[in-house]
Amino acid sequence: MEPPSIDFSQYPTEGNRIKFYFDRDGFEETVKVVARTYRMYRLSLKHGTARDKLFRRSYVRSCMDQRLFLRTYAPEVFKNTLVEIFYS
Repeated sequence: MEPPSIDFSQYPTEGNRIKFYFDRDGFEETVKVVARTYRMYRLSLKHGTARDKLFRRSYVRSCMDQRLFLRTYAPEVFKNTLVEIFYS
């Protein structure tokens, strides 16, 4: 499968990190890493340290970029990740 052409500049907070994984590991692994990170950040916002005002804004911004990436390039993975978060 040909990896999609991705404009990393549309992800202001997480673009460099996504590009790093994309260049190093390829598209499939990048989707897995972004989904796993999105899940961890969302759960941290829900239950963990990201509930503190000091960290909250940066976590939310990162989640927005990760969500956009997953919804655009891996909608089924995004849907499954949301279900995991909901039931956590």
